[in-house]
Amino acid sequence: MTNGLQPRQALHLLWAVPVAILICLPASAVAGLSWCGISGCSGGGYGLDTSDAGLAIRACIFAAVVMAIPFALIPWLKPRTVRIVLAVPIGALWGVLMAVVTHGIFPWQIG
Repeated sequence: MTNGLQPRQALHLLWAVPVAILICLPASAVAGLSWCGISGCSGGGYGLDTSDAGLAIRACIFAAVVMAIPFALIPWLKPRTVRIVLAVPIGALWGVLMAVVTHGIFPWQIG
C-alpha cells in the first residue's frame, strides 16, 4: 500500500462533491428562510423574525457534515487519518460559507 495522493480514486470526488452540493441545496433554502423569515433580513416592512435561527444553524451544520463525508470516505489520499484531518476543516468552511451566503457576512449576529 502506498501513501499519498491516489489519483485514480481522487476522480471519485468529481462526482461525489457535486452530489454533496446538491444535497446541501435544500439545507441552504431552509437556512435562508430560517435566519430572518420570509421577508428577508431587512424585515421587509413586517419586522425581523429570528425565531427559527436554531434551525438555520442546524441546517448549516448538516451541510458541513454532508460536505465532509466525501472527503473523509473516498480513499483519495492515504492514510485515512489524513483524509479525516482534511475533511473536517473543509466541511467546517462549507458550513460557514453556507451561513454567510444565507444570512450575511456576520451570521452569528442575529437581530
